[in-house]
Formats: sequence, structure tokens, C-alpha cells
Amino acid sequence: MPCDPSGHWSPREAEGPPDVEQPCKASVRTWSPNSAVIKQTIPPACPEPQGCYLELEFQYPVIPESLTIWVTYVSDDWHFSEAVNDIKLLMVSGRNISLGPQNFFCDVPMTIRLDSKKVNEEVCGIQIYTLDEQLEIDAAMISSVPQSKQCANCRPIWYKVARDPPFQKGSPFIISDLSRKFMDTEIQAGILYTYWVSVISGMEESETSPPLTYVHGSGYCGDGIIQKDLGEECDDMNKVNGDGCSLFCRQELSFNCIDEPSRCYFHDGDGVCEEFEQMTSIIDCGVYTPKGFVDQWASNVSVSHHDERCPELVVIGQPAANQVCRTKANDFSDGISQHAWYPCTANNTQTVFWLKASFSQPMVAAAVIIHLVADGTEDLDQQETISVQLVDTKDQSHDLGIHGLSCRKNPLIIPVIHDLSQHFYHTQAILITFSSPFVAISGVALRSFQNFDPITVSSCQSGQTYSPAEQSCVHYSCKATDCQELEIENAVLTFSSAGRFNGAQCNVTCKTGYILQIQRDDDLAKNQVEPSVTMTCVDGKWSKQVACEPVDCGIPDQYHVYPATFNCSEGTTFGKRCSFTCKPPAQLKGNNSNLTCLEDGLWSFPEALCELMCPAPPLVPSADLQTARCREEKHKVGSFCKYKCKPGYHVPGSSRKARKRAFKIQCGQDGTWLEGACTPVTCEPPPSKFYGLYHCTNGFQFNSECRIKCEEDGTQAGRGNNVIHCRKDGTWSGSFHLCRGMQGHCSLPSQLSGGLKLQCPDGYSIGAECTILCPDHPSEPILLRANETLQDIQHWMNPPRVKNVVCTAELKWYPHPALIHCIKGCEPFMGDNYCDGNNNRAFCNYDGGDCCASTVKTKKVIPFPMSCDMQGDCACRDPSAQEHSRRELRAFSFG
Repeated sequence: MPCDPSGHWSPREAEGPPDVEQPCKASVRTWSPNSAVIKQTIPPACPEPQGCYLELEFQYPVIPESLTIWVTYVSDDWHFSEAVNDIKLLMVSGRNISLGPQNFFCDVPMTIRLDSKKVNEEVCGIQIYTLDEQLEIDAAMISSVPQSKQCANCRPIWYKVARDPPFQKGSPFIISDLSRKFMDTEIQAGILYTYWVSVISGMEESETSPPLTYVHGSGYCGDGIIQKDLGEECDDMNKVNGDGCSLFCRQELSFNCIDEPSRCYFHDGDGVCEEFEQMTSIIDCGVYTPKGFVDQWASNVSVSHHDERCPELVVIGQPAANQVCRTKANDFSDGISQHAWYPCTANNTQTVFWLKASFSQPMVAAAVIIHLVADGTEDLDQQETISVQLVDTKDQSHDLGIHGLSCRKNPLIIPVIHDLSQHFYHTQAILITFSSPFVAISGVALRSFQNFDPITVSSCQSGQTYSPAEQSCVHYSCKATDCQELEIENAVLTFSSAGRFNGAQCNVTCKTGYILQIQRDDDLAKNQVEPSVTMTCVDGKWSKQVACEPVDCGIPDQYHVYPATFNCSEGTTFGKRCSFTCKPPAQLKGNNSNLTCLEDGLWSFPEALCELMCPAPPLVPSADLQTARCREEKHKVGSFCKYKCKPGYHVPGSSRKARKRAFKIQCGQDGTWLEGACTPVTCEPPPSKFYGLYHCTNGFQFNSECRIKCEEDGTQAGRGNNVIHCRKDGTWSGSFHLCRGMQGHCSLPSQLSGGLKLQCPDGYSIGAECTILCPDHPSEPILLRANETLQDIQHWMNPPRVKNVVCTAELKWYPHPALIHCIKGCEPFMGDNYCDGNNNRAFCNYDGGDCCASTVKTKKVIPFPMSCDMQGDCACRDPSAQEHSRRELRAFSFG
């Protein structure tokens, strides 16, 4: 990668031995991709897949046994992943060997043992690849295999250890063994020792190392004891980041640590409001307002970029508690606009954005509070800023300067400093200006004084003084007036003195089950979060009007005891009771049907419940109950009862070939049985040629009979029985036949509509069939009612198709040819994703769903031809489509 050859974080900083004194912290004595970061080229500085790389050459090429790299800083994004995505060994021969991705820790050098079978030639350099823009490399060392030719003239290395105070023998300690370990046994507790190390080779000696100081018996980071004098905030007996206590024994962000050794936990968002997070955690404690102040949230908001996708109305009122501020967030597609406003319609050329928050009651500002969901940071080295101005009731602006944005300081609280040489002013709006489209604001508040109005104070005339109780100027008298005796129900009163004279104070604490309410004229702070309040006697009046009201539990949730109705005639406050009555058919199980409002605002746990039970299952016509236990009176929800249809009956919906007779009904969630039914078996109707010859009862259902109408007497006439019954298996007891001697021909129809033609290849005798032909293709013959014409057919009608007519025993055509008409047929393009106006009718299945957005496959209606009217022939007509209500369904049938 292109790197500046000099300056901080340049490749030269990685040359030579390691020299970083404080690992895991940014240092200018290392190489980092930051040296190549130019503002116009980011993001990213290290593009995927290769990233940035550092190339180092070694003075003496050797066959390596191991490679050691000192990585002294890794950014949080890569702390637990592979910060180095590849390391390449550069051979003298020109060949490269890749070692692949590696995990690094900033406080320990990384040594990689090399396989002598794979790396068996001299290495002259290395390349280190990374995607981490903040990675810092201090040094790299390559160690040769034994018997290297570079070591032929090497002499043994000794180490000299010097100490202050000196060793007992007076001279430094010499280490000659290969272990290179030294243990000082001449130390005493509480004494400060300083050590230096140098290297001796032959007659030459190196410079001494930086001094190392140690006090025997003193604490250290990792011993489980918090040494506050050493700057420790915690000590969990390890030196690992990310567990709440850092490797430098500092408490990490959003963690709280307790005890020794430290036990750390992530507190923000655990649902418990702890004392130390009252000012920082909105999720656990809500919005924090210091005592003596009142916060007013924006009642109206206007912005530079208005769009329905990112409405500014979400900034009105308090911010959402479940939103966590994000850094380096440039993708807001996960619904962030539901909780915060950002300029979602901004283009690349726009650099100025603003938000103006207005307030219903102008106040003297003490501070401005801005809640963020994204701080606009795109590069960790460059912080986004905002400009804030106050707008007073005279529409004059007051500049509060430029302030940096950071999720680490969220919410941003800007104190307002008033020039006492100028008049105070009431703020009615706050104008916020910024330049990043990735700043997302969820709430803006104006903080003021709760019992102090500087403008009113400055307006007091001679003979008047400011009254905090009334927040107004009142006439004063040198004669002090005592306050009336204080009586507050359901409260414990503690007076600072025995009297009620001017200046006396009284602390009011509500009893258990009651909450403190402070009555004020502006109603800005009525419910007091604190359990107690102190009042002062001022000019014969107490400074506050206080009451202790009972906690209100509200109406019990309908599912608290389901299914039931509640009666809260006593009320829903602390100590009151609500009774419940089970909704039929649910029955009370238990004795106590009362709930009591408890001191924490919750209802007591019910001692009884409403249990849903179904009664004995109903009788199903034409079916027999098969389950013996189902004859009992009570059945639990979800239980089943089995039935079997009687012979000649079957379960509706089953096929004619496999008629089902057994079915189950279930006890439903509402305590009623789901419906079950048996329908009669139906026989096939007689062939058309017998139309009018047989008189059939009960619509061809089981046990119905068809009787032939012949002039002969007796039970036999021609072939078979004159009376045929529909049997339980869906077949007739006999065959249909003509009367004895019945013969003849049907006359050729003379009144055919619309050019209809009949083709009768078998003649016109009884039973002969004639095919119906329409003159135009692709017209189709249909059957209409008497006195009904083609002009009467609407798009929702679906008249039955007819292919032929039959000469019946009565020597009449069936169906009657006069009722047959030709209608325009369907084009063979149904379901092709184009709406054909001719096919957009029930007769053509509404073009296979192509004319409604909810039914077409492409979800977009395309008319064909393009001139087809989208409000007429190509409109969405299908009544079963989602575009139409079920109440608009229409039906058409033929009797």
C-alpha cells in the first residue's frame, strides 16, 4: 500500500526492536494504516478483500524456525476476530508462502512456529495484511533454525542485572544459562527496588534497558484487590478486555463492578434502575431530571428535510427508552425512523441540515438536552459537530456555540450561561444545525429552574420580594407570619423545629402504598418520583401544596383472570378490591374471587381462576357418538369426541369414491364445541333422456325414490321396477327405462337464437344427442333463464356452459334450445401476467387473476392492450381478491 516514508505510524516505526512502552494503547512508535488515511479516500482505508499491508525486509536471510510479531494495538471491531487476515513469507528465490489469517492480542507478542518441511529455504522478508485501519505493529523478528551459517562466528550472550539498592555482594548479577530467568531472593517488604538489564557478548556490553521498579508486597493489576492509589477501578484477577474490567483494571463502558475480586455485569438494559445509572440509563431509569429543575420536551418540530419515510413527529415528547446510540452507522434500514429523525432524503451535494424544536411554555433555559440514536461518526478520527441556538419569544437568536457529538456522551447536555449584564429571556424554541446525514435525533428538551424564575425576580418592585412558593413578586412585611398547622393524610411529617415560624421546614414522606403529588399551577411536575419532599414556611404560606395519593392499579387486565368480567365498585387504588365473575361457560375454581391493589401498583395474585369447560357435546343429526366419556357433562378445552355417520350419510367434503363416515369435534377456546355434520349420500341423477318421465323425491338423496310415469297399471312396465330407490352406497336399486312401447322423434327446433346450429348424427329419436354449434369462433353456448338475454349478463355472472341437447321420453329437447345462447368465449391467455379485458369476468375466472394486484404473480397489473381502461374493462373485478370486502361478494345460480 502507499505509505508515507516518514512521520508517525510510518513503516520505519516497525523497524528494529520493540520500543512501545504501554501496549494496548495507541502509540506513535508503531506502523499503522492511519498513516495512509487521507480524508478524501475514506471510507475504507483498507478495502476488502486484501486490505492494507506492511512489508518488512530482514538484514540477513535465514531458514526460519519461528516468526514473532509485536502487534501493540487492535481496534474494538477486531478485538475477538482475525485482525491480521494474512502473513506472507518472502523467499530469496522469489517464491511466497502464505500463513493465512491470525489472531493477535495487544499485550502479548505473537510467535508462529514454522514447519521446516514447508519452509525449507531462506526468507528475506515478510508482508503483513490487515483490514483493521487502527492496527499498530511495533516490530517483527525472525529466528533461524539451529546451525545457521549466520551464527558461525557468534559468541554466547550473557545478561547483566543491576539493582538499586545494590545486591548484597555489591556487584551486578550475571545470567549465563539459556533459560534467561532471574529470581531476586534478597528483597524485603515495603522497599522500592529498581532494576536495569544489559547484554554482554565477549568484551562488548549493550546499553542498559529502561528501569523497572517494584515494591515487594504491593498490589498489582490482576491480584483481585482494588488498588485505588494505583488508579485501579476494579480487579477481576485477570488481564482481559471485554469482561467489564479491562487489562488495566479500569471499569469498561456500560459495566458495573462490585466486590473484591471484582464481579462485573452489564447493567444498561437489565431492567433494574441502580443508583449509579440514574443519570445515564434511559432504558432502566427513564429520563433523568436533577432535583430543582424541570425538563420540558418538544411539543412541535420542524426540519430541513420532510418526508413520510422519516417523519419529524417522532422527536416530539420523551425519547424511546429502547434505542441505543450508534457510532459509524450509515444504514438506517432497520426501522430507526420510528424512533428518531434523520435527513433520509438528503443527496450527496447537501451539507447543511437543521431541526427546530418548539416548546408549549417558554422558560428561562438552564440547559439544552439532545438525545441521539446515531452520532454521525463516519471516521473515528473525525467527530461530527452541531451548532445550537436558542430562539426567544421575540424571535431573537442566542448562540450556544459548536458542540461535538458522541454516543459516549449521550444525551448531550449543553449548559446555558446567562450574561448578568443583559436581561433574561424566555426560550420558546431550539435550533440545531449539523452537516452529516447520519445524525439521528430522538428527543430535545429544554431544562429550566423548578422554583426560580430570574425574569420575575428582576421585575420585583420596591417593597416586594420574590416568593418561590408562588413564583411571583409579593409584598413583604417586616413582621413575620407563621404558617398554619400542616395536616397531610397518609403522610409522615418531620419538622426541623417545634414552631411553624417563617423559615421553618417540614419533610413530607408518604406512607407505603401512596405516592407524592405536588400541585402546581403549570402542571409541569405533578407526580413526584422522590419518596419525600421538603417544604418551607415563607410569609405565612408553605412553599408547596403537597398530597399523598394512593397508588392506582388501574382496571385489571382482561387476561389477568381469563375469561372473566371485573367489578371494581370500590375503586382501583391501594387497598381496594375488585371481584371477578367467570364468563359462561367458564366456572370458578377456588373460593376467593377478589383481587387487591398492592402498594407497588400491581394487583395481588389471584387465589381462584376461571376454568373453561365445555358441556356435554351436542347431538349431531344422522350421527352416533362413539366416545363413551363424551356423555359426561364437563370436558376440558382441547378434548375431542368421535362420531360416526349413520348408514346412508357421510362427512361433508369427502369424495364420492371414498366417503368418510367418522369425524371428530373439539372443545374450543371459548367453551363451545366446534361444529360437525353428516350429509346424506346422493345418487347420480337419471340420464337426460328420462327428463320428465320420472318423478323423483328429496333431490336424489339417500332414501329418495324415482317413480316412472307410465299409462300402464301394475308394478311392471317394460323392463325393471317402476319405483327405484337411492341406496346407502349412492347407487340406485334398479335401472332407469322407458315405458313399454314408448317411441317417437323430437321435432327439429325452429326457434334458435343468434344463429345456433344443431348437429344430430344419430337422428332425432328418444335418447339421441345433438351437438350445439355457435356461428362465431371462439363463442361458446351457455344456458340462460327464461326471459333472460345476453344484455342481462354482468361480469360477476357465470352462466353454465352447455354442449348438447337430448331428445327426452316426452319427445322434447332438454335443455330447451330456446334458452341456449352464444356468448363470447375466453381467450387462451389467462394467467400470463397481462390483464385481458375480454377475460376479466367470472366466466373466464377473471383472466386467471391477472387484473388484480393481489392475485397477479408480478403484483403489478399490466393492461392488454395498453389502451384498456383500468377503471373499466381492466379494473380489479375479482370479488375474492384482497381489494374487495367479502360483503361485496355476489353469487349467481341456476335453478
